[in-house]
Amino acid sequence: MKLKSITMHGFKSFADRVTVQYHDGITGVIGPNGSGKSNIIDAVRWVMGEQTAKSLRADDPTDIIFAGSQSRKPLSMAEVTLTFSNNGSRCPPEFLHLPEVSIGRRIYRSGEREYFLNKEPCRLKDIVDFLMAIGLGSKSYAIIQQDKRDRIIQASPDDLREILEETAGISIFKTRRKEAEKRLESTGEKLRNLGEIETEITKQVENLSEQVVKAQRKLELQAELREKEITVLSNRIGFFRAKAKKLRDEIEAKNKETQSQTIEAAQWETEANELKAEQLEVTSQIKDLENVFDEKRLALTKLRERLGHIANRKAERIQFKANFSAEMNLERENLVREENRHNEMLSSLESADEELRKLDGESETLQFQLEEADESLQVERIRGEELRSEIRALEDSTKLLRSRNETALAAIERANHALSRADEQLREFANQRGQLAADRRSLEVQLNQLSSGLESVASERAALDAELNILNEGVESAKAARDAAKERLLEVSTRASGLQKIVGGTDGLSDGAKLLREKLSNLVQGFVFEKVSVQREDEEALERALPELLEA
Repeated sequence: MKLKSITMHGFKSFADRVTVQYHDGITGVIGPNGSGKSNIIDAVRWVMGEQTAKSLRADDPTDIIFAGSQSRKPLSMAEVTLTFSNNGSRCPPEFLHLPEVSIGRRIYRSGEREYFLNKEPCRLKDIVDFLMAIGLGSKSYAIIQQDKRDRIIQASPDDLREILEETAGISIFKTRRKEAEKRLESTGEKLRNLGEIETEITKQVENLSEQVVKAQRKLELQAELREKEITVLSNRIGFFRAKAKKLRDEIEAKNKETQSQTIEAAQWETEANELKAEQLEVTSQIKDLENVFDEKRLALTKLRERLGHIANRKAERIQFKANFSAEMNLERENLVREENRHNEMLSSLESADEELRKLDGESETLQFQLEEADESLQVERIRGEELRSEIRALEDSTKLLRSRNETALAAIERANHALSRADEQLREFANQRGQLAADRRSLEVQLNQLSSGLESVASERAALDAELNILNEGVESAKAARDAAKERLLEVSTRASGLQKIVGGTDGLSDGAKLLREKLSNLVQGFVFEKVSVQREDEEALERALPELLEA
């Protein structure tokens, strides 16, 4: 394959899109200092995969983007594309049908990178593999700078061997061999890891199998335990149901008895209320009688006071009469003189006697009324005591009824509490039964999960076996590639032995080439043309590509 053109846009000093065509016969780029010759070489190295900024004469990867000038703004990206014409020589098989093959690279100021192969996005490795297939690379000797010739002349044997192998096209096979060996080593490591994984999975499968057996046995025992617990709970539920029925019957009987007692208590309470009302009425009557008695007693007291006053007046009258009689005896001789006065006094005495008689009658009447009032009061007191006795009896009956009612209510409360406790136990047994059913379902789910885990482990083991088979196939493929590389290396070595016949000797070599041959005489058996064999149709291309090394 032959380099046809280089297209640059925004790379270093090439702000505008520039395409450099390489027609037949062009082997280099010349120009004055600062015209961009080195930038073209940097662009070629960069698009061929160069990653080191210093190799591109920059401090940062983004420094290769056009930084701007007095008349131009900085650009946001740099892009370089190499186009190769396909003449069928050393072209990878997948590109033989294409007349041209292009590789491109793009970088943005943000640091983002893009790679293109035939204008299709690809990886950097794809571009490197393509360049290695045609014998090129960012660090290959296809690009020889001014100071590189002296380094080649003064290179160490290992460096010269590397140069010769790259020139002969052996480096790509060595690289592929190293990659194949790395793949083999990686495959071996994966195989060892797979062996360890398989061993671990086998242990896990055995452990899971034992766990499944134990889980199944556990489920069986738990199911048996659940059945027995359900049987016991069913018996207990029946017992408690019968007990609850008995309690309900007792409660119903107690309720009926309580209702009858409540009715009787209501009747007694009604009678008690009536007696209380009657007691209140009698009490009111007693209070009225007491008030009347108090009034009578007050009146009697007043009468007694009046009687006492009358008695005093009577005594005074008697004393007056006695005194008057004495005076009459003493003053009999004054009778005539006092006859008028005597008559007056006599009339006064008669009126006093009449008044005394009236007072005596009134006193007797009041005494009789007082005795009647005392008798009535005594009767009312006796009746009040009888009523109080009846009220106390009614209160005792009411207390007894209330006590019996409270006893019945307490019995009803105890029966209701026992019924509630029985209902609560029934609900608890139902909850336990539901919990047992849920535990059974959970254990069944765990058993299904363990079964699924075994199936998953089996499928994972099958997948690992398939992956192991694929890796084995990869190992066989890598071995085949290694054998093919060995055969290719042998073929190249065989073809290199015929290069001396094509060139026909070392006459006409320059002094530098002769010095190089003398230096290599103890290291390698001759020059590149002595070790490389090419077809006649490839001689011209080889001379153009390696004029400095072939010296022909």
